[in-house]
Amino acid sequence: MIIIGAQKCGTGALKDYLRGNPFIYTAGEDHFFDRPNNYQKGYKYYLEMQPEISNNSITFDKSPSYMKDEIIPERIYKYYPKAKIICLLCEPSHRTLSHYLHIKALSKRYYNTPSMRRFYHRNITNELGTYNDAVTTGINGILKSNPKISDELNDTKNKFKNYAELRETIYTHLSDPDNYPTHKDDETSKLHMEIVFRGAYAYYLQHYLTWFNRDQILILNANLLKTNPAKLLIETQEFMGVPIAVDGKNFVKNPETGYYCILGPEDLEPACTAPSKHRSSSIEISSDIEIKLRRFYKALMPDIENIAGKSLFSDWPLKDVF
Repeated sequence: MIIIGAQKCGTGALKDYLRGNPFIYTAGEDHFFDRPNNYQKGYKYYLEMQPEISNNSITFDKSPSYMKDEIIPERIYKYYPKAKIICLLCEPSHRTLSHYLHIKALSKRYYNTPSMRRFYHRNITNELGTYNDAVTTGINGILKSNPKISDELNDTKNKFKNYAELRETIYTHLSDPDNYPTHKDDETSKLHMEIVFRGAYAYYLQHYLTWFNRDQILILNANLLKTNPAKLLIETQEFMGVPIAVDGKNFVKNPETGYYCILGPEDLEPACTAPSKHRSSSIEISSDIEIKLRRFYKALMPDIENIAGKSLFSDWPLKDVF
């Protein structure tokens, strides 16, 4: 059982909620299939990372970075062809803000931590620029091969129409491995682009569908974590094949944040997600950037609807875009 992402869509909250079920265990973010140093240690190393469980229980791996590299689905399949995949997807425009703030926070913190400096070898907080600049740079970098489409998308005063050509340009960019950042990469512009293209969910899911049947993949709308977490958790537990132990009785809304907290069977007080998890909720995306992002993701929406159905993400505000 593997939760593959998407990054900054609430996979951490889903993990914490699932841990309220006594039949479910996790070692957390294993990063076995995506980090060469871990993967080369072999399957025995991966198994040793997992908690010991009974025959009636299951364990899951939650690593959102499993959704960004086409080699990972193949590695998971070769390890266990019957694996079940869980994918939690959030509205992609707002996901870019969460991703931007995440990079800034990690860059500053890890750069000042000697043991982690090999991953963040310089503090790129200032290089990222403002959120608006980062998104604009990212979009322009992705569309660099098609200046006409780039100009039309950035012209927010006129109606945009060429969604088919925009979609083709985006996928052309994504198909080139050189466009993806690495830990050793000094090109901050690639991080700008990753902030945007990590929301191209269908592109990454197609890699999984090459190896796994559709019924092995559960796709969830992350908005339910805010509006009806019990419904999302019941569906997830059913997919996992364990008794339903986390449902409506386990959730209490925090009146200060508006988010739900989990109440376990032995808890005296509900456990709420850390304030840092809600850091993007108080920041408004400018209307200009919002139009650009919604145009970008609207071009890709038919592909995710083809995989997950048209109704699952009907609450995403991508249809009526100027």
